[in-house]
Amino acid sequence: MGDGERIQVKFVFMLALKETHAQLAMLQKLITLIQDKASIRQLLSAKNTDEIIDALNNVGIE
Repeated sequence: MGDGERIQVKFVFMLALKETHAQLAMLQKLITLIQDKASIRQLLSAKNTDEIIDALNNVGIE
């Protein structure tokens, strides 16, 4: 990444928060999601928006 190596991206998360102080809590939830292999598998296998939302809700991302 830093040395010019290209990597395949599977997810992009954009933080669209109403309150700036909520940023840290949301980043912590995203880290929890990324570290949870079951949640990542659930996101990768999602067939529609509802399944993606379910996967995010499972780790407390609303």
